[in-house]
Amino acid sequence: FGSWDGGHLKKLFVAFQKDSTEEFHRWNRHQLNLHAGRTVPMSCNNSVHGFGGEYQLFDYAVGELWYQDARPDHIYEIMQQAEDASKMQVLTMPKKRSPDHTPEWKRLTRQSTAMAYACGGNILAPFDIYLPIATPTRYYGKPEQYADLFGFVRGVAEYLDEYQQAYAGGRTITDAKWQGQPGPVRIGADGRDVYVNVRVRPGSEDRAVIHLVDWSRNPQPFRLTLDPASFFGNRRIRWRLLAPAAYDEAAHARAEKTGDYTALVENAQTGEGIQNELLLPALRPWAILVLEPLEQVEDYLWNPTILGRTHFLQEGMVVIRCATEGAEIRYTTDGTEPNASSALYR
Repeated sequence: FGSWDGGHLKKLFVAFQKDSTEEFHRWNRHQLNLHAGRTVPMSCNNSVHGFGGEYQLFDYAVGELWYQDARPDHIYEIMQQAEDASKMQVLTMPKKRSPDHTPEWKRLTRQSTAMAYACGGNILAPFDIYLPIATPTRYYGKPEQYADLFGFVRGVAEYLDEYQQAYAGGRTITDAKWQGQPGPVRIGADGRDVYVNVRVRPGSEDRAVIHLVDWSRNPQPFRLTLDPASFFGNRRIRWRLLAPAAYDEAAHARAEKTGDYTALVENAQTGEGIQNELLLPALRPWAILVLEPLEQVEDYLWNPTILGRTHFLQEGMVVIRCATEGAEIRYTTDGTEPNASSALYR
């Protein structure tokens, strides 16, 4: 039918299909809400094709994430479409046309799970998942492979609910909202495959969360540079790096029985002060850096923050910022330490 020309009659039939489908779902939703006495959320399978047309009638959608599309930029774009439409997108695990449980498949599934939540979406637990192959084979992941991530989601729910995207960056992601300006965080060269998503609650200035997802095959410790002025101005900050705790069957059983999932979250690093560069441990593959402002104190001076704007071989663009208002920034380009007579940055 898709390749048949069909002429004017086919166009009419396609329009009839679309109109009758939308009419049915509007009627169905109205009747269901009347019966329940409240609004009942409804989902559809949108095959990860956005929320146009009849998909606008649903509150959220589930769609297949194909193996070849399990990339950070693709997942980011999918979740941005959903957020722009005020909808929720749920993905499947990366699906491929082979039942072989390879280490690469496990790695991509873990990274895709982390990236989906880091971008404000959801993903189905990789258990009893249909595979598009001739034999009736399904994928059954094991708790020791993935449960640490899903326990982490429950343990950090307060840092997920109601948060919206403020900035996203990484090797293949450029946040169009920043119009080419340097973002509030920068990943050092030692974290080349780490992707960052800054999320905040609209109207709230008491906290920001920075999702960090490592898409490399062999994660290593890396440096993260913050621009404090983009978060809380001249106020000192407190930070906590939260990561999934290693899977422990007994701990997960207790969490499910009690409803308290905080034991499934590891407090990997804490600190406070005026530090704007952090050395963070290797990710497995996800962590959340929680930033909170402390009291306003005027008798300290922030170190300048250097934010790169372009990748470069011989020259590039950088921006230097300081959270201390009115501070003079002096610099050198020959590797020597700046002093009071060095060039003044403007």
